[in-house]
Amino acid sequence: NHAENPADLKRVEMKRRGSSEPLPYSIGSSGGTEIKPGAGKLFHSRSYIHMGENHPIPEELTLSFKIAPYSTNTAYESSTENEQVLDLNVSVDMETVRKYISTIPLNKMLQIESQRFYLKEAVLSPAGIVLKANIPSSNTMKVSGLWDVYLEAVVNGEKIRLNSDSAFLPGAGGGEMTYFFDSNIMEKPESITLKASGFQAVDPSKMKLVVDTDKKEIIYSPDGDLRFGEYTGHTLTFEYEEQADRHMGSVSIEPEFVDGEGKKHKINEDAGGLSSSSRSSSDTEVSLITQYIHLKPGDYPQPLTFTLSSYPGVMEQAFEVPIQ
Repeated sequence: NHAENPADLKRVEMKRRGSSEPLPYSIGSSGGTEIKPGAGKLFHSRSYIHMGENHPIPEELTLSFKIAPYSTNTAYESSTENEQVLDLNVSVDMETVRKYISTIPLNKMLQIESQRFYLKEAVLSPAGIVLKANIPSSNTMKVSGLWDVYLEAVVNGEKIRLNSDSAFLPGAGGGEMTYFFDSNIMEKPESITLKASGFQAVDPSKMKLVVDTDKKEIIYSPDGDLRFGEYTGHTLTFEYEEQADRHMGSVSIEPEFVDGEGKKHKINEDAGGLSSSSRSSSDTEVSLITQYIHLKPGDYPQPLTFTLSSYPGVMEQAFEVPIQ
């Protein structure tokens, strides 16, 4: 960033070279990424392209970086009026990808008490390692994935941790799930092992958040740890703490909610929809998470009931599954 003021990388769009339409399965930045001034400072970010089964990955891409001056007023919005666009053409070496890609059937059922998680297969490539799984609909708990999951690759006797920072999550009743891990297969690891510490699982009957915006209070949350923030300009915020000594996990909310008279409403996607921010303290090892819910202008009969699609909760049990 050579400017005098901080910049905000609002989003990264991926397109076929020569096309103006973003790829439908691309995932990039969604705003709120502050890039501080200084020519010598490096900014690191990662984006993904997840194509459908019958759609090949384009070998010639254009990455469009949408950049705007950083402002706390628009930090968690994915677009703003005064954006600048930086296009970068990229060629993908598909010949190397095809040479090293391999699919390994796993067919392994993981189980804790009566809750199950089925591992289908792993796809290894230089760009990343994909783990495909299925969460049975017969589970009585809402299982939303594996807890503390990573791959351990051994290269020349050294153990290397390959993390997952992206996933396609299952629906409300279970179903297909996909994890995307880092890859080092070009280093020809002697072994790759999937490791996890348990399931992310919660009681589905508790997956709701009831808020009275008039009284500015949370009437119900799964464990009472959510705190009312504020309600101004039709933006509702609430807060919770992630502590190092407790199980962490995301709080996600469905885009539809119900008012006090039972009428359904959609959140205001045009104003930012759902977003969150995090502030951490190295002294206390606590992260304060603030969730933002943007509502459409109007007077809503109280209270408002939101459905939680995910919430921190863990069933602990260590798993190790050989991949290679």
